[in-house]
Amino acid sequence: MSQDYALGNSSFLDFDRGGAMNERDVFIAALQKQNAADRSAFLAGACGGDTDLREQVEALLRENEQLGSFVWAFRSQSATMLPL
Repeated sequence: MSQDYALGNSSFLDFDRGGAMNERDVFIAALQKQNAADRSAFLAGACGGDTDLREQVEALLRENEQLGSFVWAFRSQSATMLPL
């Protein structure tokens, strides 16, 4: 893993694989960001001018957030329904 990748720098290449980060790599790194502003700044650097990549990653982030909300609601509801 490159040092830039490990540090979360916004414009970098994954030198271990010899090329730019793919959709999966960008998505996983974006999940590590603490807030929407940090995530947006990261995506701007990681995706550069590749609007297709950015749109795909943003869609994955939205889906992940929706799924997380659904799972959390289900878990909360299930916990209240358990017999004591």
